[in-house]
Amino acid sequence: MPNRWTPPELFLTHSNGVKVWHTYKEFGGNASKMEYWYTTYEAEDDAESGSAYIFDVRDLDGVTQETVDILRTSPNREQLHRGIITHAISQGKLRLPFENRPKDYPQWRTVTVEKQVRVCPDCSASMVHEADPDARTLYTWKCPACKRKI
Repeated sequence: MPNRWTPPELFLTHSNGVKVWHTYKEFGGNASKMEYWYTTYEAEDDAESGSAYIFDVRDLDGVTQETVDILRTSPNREQLHRGIITHAISQGKLRLPFENRPKDYPQWRTVTVEKQVRVCPDCSASMVHEADPDARTLYTWKCPACKRKI
């Protein structure tokens, strides 16, 4: 029987509308909830996918080794996670997909530049373009040598 994707469990909704979901790891066909890993993009909940929207609460700004030790032993782990994540969202420290981004969320904090390289089919000149993968913008490429639009 084929596996069907089911939405991940919602972990928290920030007062500005940003949502954070649990992530999962597959173990022989069974999904297991990850203890420290979360995602800001509902469709990307596989902890091993390498998605830019998946993060480890222990790696967020302000989390020290002492905090990690407390997280490991505290019976109120999820409550502590909520506080750390809520603070990170308030500070604009989490990468958010377009659908989960409030209007006032700092745009400059979410940019990850990806370099794209294309070769002009007419003159073989290389073109490098740097783009934010979240921008959802279509770009027209123009060859610097022969000025052909690609």
